[in-house]
Amino acid sequence: MNENRIKILKEENIDKALFKLGIPMVISLLVAALYNVVDTYFVSGLGKEAVAAVSVAFPIQLIFLGIGLTF
Repeated sequence: MNENRIKILKEENIDKALFKLGIPMVISLLVAALYNVVDTYFVSGLGKEAVAAVSVAFPIQLIFLGIGLTF
């Protein structure tokens, strides 16, 4: 699989290569955002403080997810 990615970067146009290799990261970040919306909905029954905690933790979660997907 790694050889296939290297081949894409070597042989294809850089725009197409970045698009092909970036799709999984974009999809995973969209899933994380959807998870946050659903999580906020269920946590909203617990009160304002719980929703605030979820809202503060979400950007931190996205940063760690983005760093993890980079490697």
